Amino acid sequence: PQNTLAIAAYETAKKALESGDDITARNALDKSLKLDPDNPWVRFSLANLYIKSGQLRAAKDLMYNMPYSEASKQVNVLFATALFAAGIQDWAQAQKYLDQIQAQDTTQEIKELQKSLALREQISQALFLAKEGKKAEGLALLTRYEQMASVDVTMISLLANAYVDLGDTKRGINLMQQAIARDTPPKTDLLLAYSFLLLKADEDTEAAP
Repeated sequence: PQNTLAIAAYETAKKALESGDDITARNALDKSLKLDPDNPWVRFSLANLYIKSGQLRAAKDLMYNMPYSEASKQVNVLFATALFAAGIQDWAQAQKYLDQIQAQDTTQEIKELQKSLALREQISQALFLAKEGKKAEGLALLTRYEQMASVDVTMISLLANAYVDLGDTKRGINLMQQAIARDTPPKTDLLLAYSFLLLKADEDTEAAP
């Protein structure tokens, strides 16, 4: 019965979040968490509401100190925490939690997050190489990830922006244009990412000596 009540409260929270009623959602999530403190997705939703209201420390405490009494929930705990860490751009923490997930427990969603973190790491390395005067090596590093990034809007945008950062604006823009051409009709988030890229490319051009 307790678990049933926790599930019901979580469903109420999800509906409230969909309608933009954060107060009702937070109350329902608090109730669900008290009834089932091991549910990582309730914690994840509540932590995101904390962040929305400026309570980052409370959100971190909620996610990074998450208990779990059932071994079967460990994968979800690790994945939810990694997702949270990625959401606040705490990449090291996100990788730390992902690394604890066993290969046999890896789902497609987990693989996508792993790919995203791997790409971010390579972009950081490419930018470092460019700063060290090894721009060609940095660009070559990015090229290896084009195929991997081709199916994900966020990853395409990251890679395209990295090309612009390394001075290969044309390649970055071409990458986004190819993604738009493949996506018929193109999704709003892809078009928005492209608009931001063009704005960034234009600003970089104007700032160039």
